[in-house]
Amino acid sequence: AFESALCKVEGPTPKGQVKPENALRAALRRWLDGLLPGAVRWAVSRLAAETPAVAAMVAKADEPDWSAGGIFDDIIDAISEAFIAGADDGTLTTAVSLQDPPASALAYAKDRAAELVGKRKVGDVLIDNPNARFVISDALREDVHDLVRQAIDEGWSPQRLASDLRDSFGAWRAETISRTETGVAYGNGAAQVYTEAGVEHVEILDGEGCLPQGHDDAAPAPDG
Repeated sequence: AFESALCKVEGPTPKGQVKPENALRAALRRWLDGLLPGAVRWAVSRLAAETPAVAAMVAKADEPDWSAGGIFDDIIDAISEAFIAGADDGTLTTAVSLQDPPASALAYAKDRAAELVGKRKVGDVLIDNPNARFVISDALREDVHDLVRQAIDEGWSPQRLASDLRDSFGAWRAETISRTETGVAYGNGAAQVYTEAGVEHVEILDGEGCLPQGHDDAAPAPDG
């Protein structure tokens, strides 16, 4: 239950996680900023189709390409670096020597990055993965569709819909994804080193009240 224990972050981010977290956040911001104009055009055009009075104000737009594949390499680099940082910090409390970055770091990063963009790796080839978890673009697209449905049902103006859409593409989303993904990668890197050192139990100290209270993912409470 190592990953599930990382249910939230309170207090300072581990030093080794800061750089990859910032790099991933910056990549996500660039992607979101580039996607926003097309998403707004598409959403407002859908609203206009339901409200003839404003139809002349907007041009019809095709739904944007939601793929996050353009930041795939940036995701790999950030997650791999976070994994290595966690492994490196793990060596401080074990006898494991980390002369070279573990090969598993890049393998983990490639697999997780592929999953985040809705793909999976088969050899060196990326193919669609219908079972990928937490795909960035899927969650974003669903948020946009939900806002459009709400705007139509409640008779929003195009201006209000555009404003709410900008909030959905805001800095908070990049912050949440980057902190979560690099945090889990960091923890996995440390866990690997502990495993290689023969450590069987690790006490995880994560925000006050996180364990055992505040845990809603069905993970068991920690024992002594």
